[in-house]
Amino acid sequence: MTISYRMAAVICGIGLLVLPTGCAVFPKDKMIGSSTDYNVVVEKAQNDMILINIVRASKRYPMYFTHFKQLRGSMSYNFGTGSLTVPFGKFGLGGPGEAASYAIAPSISYSTNPSFDLNVLDDKEFLQGMTTSASLETLDFYLKQGWPDLMLWNLFVDRIETTDEGKFRNYPLDENEFHKFQDKLAKMLTQEQCRIDSHETFDVIGPEIKESALSIERLIDIGRAGLKLAPVKNEKGSVIAYQLQTQARKKYRLSCEDNKSSYLSNSKEGEPADSRMQGTIYLRSPEAMLYYLGEIMRAEEKGFVPRIDISSAYCNNKPVPLFLAAKKDKESSVWEIAEKENAYVSVDYDGDKYEIPRWREADPKDECLADRSMHVMSFISLIVATQRLKESVPATGVVSVIGR
Repeated sequence: MTISYRMAAVICGIGLLVLPTGCAVFPKDKMIGSSTDYNVVVEKAQNDMILINIVRASKRYPMYFTHFKQLRGSMSYNFGTGSLTVPFGKFGLGGPGEAASYAIAPSISYSTNPSFDLNVLDDKEFLQGMTTSASLETLDFYLKQGWPDLMLWNLFVDRIETTDEGKFRNYPLDENEFHKFQDKLAKMLTQEQCRIDSHETFDVIGPEIKESALSIERLIDIGRAGLKLAPVKNEKGSVIAYQLQTQARKKYRLSCEDNKSSYLSNSKEGEPADSRMQGTIYLRSPEAMLYYLGEIMRAEEKGFVPRIDISSAYCNNKPVPLFLAAKKDKESSVWEIAEKENAYVSVDYDGDKYEIPRWREADPKDECLADRSMHVMSFISLIVATQRLKESVPATGVVSVIGR
């Protein structure tokens, strides 16, 4: 007997795929050839790499970085009939008053064999980028993009050294030091009203040049060299000569109290000569940011969960954990405030399982009480990716991962 599609649809119900050979559960988010499958694989691989490196940092192990060079994969769905008997009632080939039964239930199998080419990022350019201190320009860019201010300041700033108050270390393994740093940072952003600003500067090259010496050929050479001619004027405002200058570039500074004072930066960004120097802020490199998160893991193992007021503007007195990560099934202060199931990220490393769990007190409707662990992971993924130039990706060191 041939079963119609209408009859099969009644049997299979809503949400099942009807085929000539039967029906099968076919979730909408698992369409054949969907890019969703690949995106999830990339997401997991990138999150796992970052978390494993944070775990390595917590153990003071070397860190290693990889990058997806090529993502390939094949998927196949196989359908077949089974032997399940389904009753239909009083119709068909059954006898008088008897229900007919037909064996129509199908089977379904799904297989996927993706493969990925991973580049090991260990070339000179990448390592220089990873170990070079971030700049105030980079910090200012992400602040203007709307990232939480104190989250960024804590990730970027290793310590603050002042001329009057001494040194403030952003060191999670010393609870008192960490709290002193948080108080100083809040004071800088509120009472001292410190903000990142910029001004243009340029370098002067060589002596003044008379207009009569500026031939067309020389002007072309000046343009090719990336220089410009700035007019030199006398007291009456008349141009008497020209001066070679480099193209104007922006220089960033951390100025406070309406430009009355400022902080130097270890990234060689400083203040104009007419402002009073308050001290120096030392910015981390991307590698040091990962190591900082490893220090937070060690602090949490010892019983201290570093918390920050995620925004000094409107979230005062609502401190949230900056980053939660811990070893599974081991005593940690993290498990006192986090769920032990349904982790954001979970990896196996060195014979143990490590997780980024969900903070139990997190409230997605309250911006001040949002869970920040994955927000931190998102930023770390971004800052690490920006250190890698396309032309610096090495041609060797390719690792193929099959069937994961």
